[in-house]
Amino acid sequence: MNPLFAVRDLLREHHVATLSQIAVTLQLSQPIVEQALAHWQRRGMVSLRVDNGCQSGGCSNCESGGCSSKAFYQWQPEQRLSPLHVNAKIIS
Repeated sequence: MNPLFAVRDLLREHHVATLSQIAVTLQLSQPIVEQALAHWQRRGMVSLRVDNGCQSGGCSNCESGGCSSKAFYQWQPEQRLSPLHVNAKIIS
């Protein structure tokens, strides 16, 4: 299967995943997955969410020596219309 569509299908099914989860699950290299994710982000179908993992509300109060942030990619359930669809006129 084409990596572009494999990434799309995985995120449609699971809704949220990290870069490494996608790469391992699909047995693809991370650069290939990054390219596919960038494509879907440009199309408005995938968004990047960052969880800094900090329970105190800010890293300045962290007693454990620092917070670990984690990036998640999330599939957007509703497809956005492209400008071609928005400006299209029906001629009858």
